[in-house]
Amino acid sequence: MPELIHEKPEQVLAIITGETSVFEHHDVARTLHRYINDDPQEFQSAFAKAMASPALVKLQPERADPATGETELVRYSTREKALLTFDTHWKSAESMIRAAFHDPDEVPGRLGSAIIDQGGDGKVMAKAITA
Repeated sequence: MPELIHEKPEQVLAIITGETSVFEHHDVARTLHRYINDDPQEFQSAFAKAMASPALVKLQPERADPATGETELVRYSTREKALLTFDTHWKSAESMIRAAFHDPDEVPGRLGSAIIDQGGDGKVMAKAITA
C-alpha cells in the first residue's frame, strides 16, 4: 500500500472513506502521514494532489457556529461515498413514503411529487406532497 500512496496520493481518500463517510482536511493529512513521513516536500505535494482529486466532494463549506463562534471546518467525502449514502437514504425515504399510503396505486404519483431535502445535519429527508 505505501508504494501505491506514493504513486497515487488520492488513494488515501479510499482508505479514509473505508473508515468514515465524512471527513476534514486534517484527516487526509493524518492518513497520508502514515505513508509519507520522511520528506516534507513529498508530503506537501501528495497532500495537494489528494485534495485536488476529482473524487473529492465538498459537502459543507467552512463556517462559524453562530451560537459558539467556533469555526467548523470544511467537510468532505468522495463522490462514490456521497452517492452511495444518498442512494441508501433515498431508498429508506421511499420505503417510508410507501408505508405511509394505504393504496399502493397512489404511491408512484406521490413519489413523483416528493420533496427531497438535505438538512443541515446531513440527513436526507423526503416529504410527499399531498394533493
